[in-house]
Amino acid sequence: MQETTKNTAAPSLLSGEDRILTTLEVAEMLRLKPATLEKARSTGMGNYPPFVRLGGRRVGYRLSAVEAWIRANSFNVDGTRAYPQAA
Repeated sequence: MQETTKNTAAPSLLSGEDRILTTLEVAEMLRLKPATLEKARSTGMGNYPPFVRLGGRRVGYRLSAVEAWIRANSFNVDGTRAYPQAA
């Protein structure tokens, strides 16, 4: 019998390009542990996607901001930017 994995992440808010992703969803996208993003938020250390305060202790990440962060941090093997930034 084959096991199936179930996504236990809370459903995203809004829809489309600016929908709000949970910490777990972003961690899965970036192949990080959620604790890495949590620590980066609390300490301000590191270069990670910007987050949105949703009230109380809840935070999220705009999909468009995460995608922009990925583009800004993508490099070719020779060290040049994979997606040149507009001047």
